Amino acid sequence: MFSIVKKHHRKAILSVPILFLLISQGEVPPGNSLYLKPVTYFPEVGTPFSVELNFRSIAPVNATDGTIHFPPQYLSVDRIDTEKSAIDLWGATPEWSNGSGAITWSGGIIHPQLTSGHQDGNVLRAVFVAKQAVPMTLSVGEATLLANDGKGDNIIGSIGNVKIFPRPKGFPTPDIDADRNISARDVAQVVMAIGKKYDPRFDLNGDHIVNFGDVSFMLDYYDALRS
Repeated sequence: MFSIVKKHHRKAILSVPILFLLISQGEVPPGNSLYLKPVTYFPEVGTPFSVELNFRSIAPVNATDGTIHFPPQYLSVDRIDTEKSAIDLWGATPEWSNGSGAITWSGGIIHPQLTSGHQDGNVLRAVFVAKQAVPMTLSVGEATLLANDGKGDNIIGSIGNVKIFPRPKGFPTPDIDADRNISARDVAQVVMAIGKKYDPRFDLNGDHIVNFGDVSFMLDYYDALRS
């Protein structure tokens, strides 16, 4: 499915004990950061899915702006939701362009507060629809986190971009245990389904049989997520 999978890498992964087939997608970047957090890394083509833009800082911040970039040939924005946003004074309400593949925002926080040594919050939630089953990256650019220090210094230290791996319409998700990850548990469940009564949840390649082809398909996702 993914052209980036290399045969020699596949051979190496298959030689590793299954308990070590773990990935660390979606971790919060350290320090002062803006990061994207999808509800799923494996949306179905044509079905809306959401991605949150969040922030974390170790010093109070009172403003942020920037752009989320996405490939418009493969992805489109359906709507943007700011109901749970920490931004309470918008300089520019979030807008999007499905032509240029961009979401822009600019806003402030009137009363920034640190909790347990951090200031955490949501900026916006974007609802996307994938057009094709191809891997793609959503990235944050031209971004600022302005300190509440009387000078408005941009203290952003890191940005968390994400890869999305849409699956063909009607195909099951490889995230079998629904933990937003591909781990040993997901792989083991497919392996254990081989030879048993057909269960479409494990038919990842859509050939109406569960066999090692589906395990290989799962490892395609594993490789792609780590690349």
